[in-house]
Amino acid sequence: MSEIHPEEMFDAKLLRTLADDARKRGATELANKALRQLCQIQVSTDFTGIEREFWVVIAAIEEIYARMYGRRVRANRTRNKVRRVGYLKTLEDWAVSNKPTAGFRYLIDSGMHELTGEAVVVRNPTSFSPRAVATARQRLADSGVVLAE
Repeated sequence: MSEIHPEEMFDAKLLRTLADDARKRGATELANKALRQLCQIQVSTDFTGIEREFWVVIAAIEEIYARMYGRRVRANRTRNKVRRVGYLKTLEDWAVSNKPTAGFRYLIDSGMHELTGEAVVVRNPTSFSPRAVATARQRLADSGVVLAE
């Protein structure tokens, strides 16, 4: 049997099916690869850099919500905040908040720490305050995520 490579797939329905089937079989790594690719293909190629990373985070959270609730659920409060203050301020606020967002917990619990807003902040330290970077790094560490320096 040949190995499945979700990163080479570009059909959202097929990727969702692969992720669901893999999860049911206990193939968490394959399910997460499929989810990561699904999130990548859902975000417009008009977005680049940090903005693209941000929208991939939102896509991942919305996919997890869909799995939890059995239907498509949009992160409307976050989307409204982005319209008001922008994606950089939204990421900054997530990082410096006293407690992690529900999306952060869901992504950590799903084994996809690199799709958290905090990971975006840590990967792009010059775009955020030192406090935000330090807090995001600590929140990830407190969740058992070890980041390369």
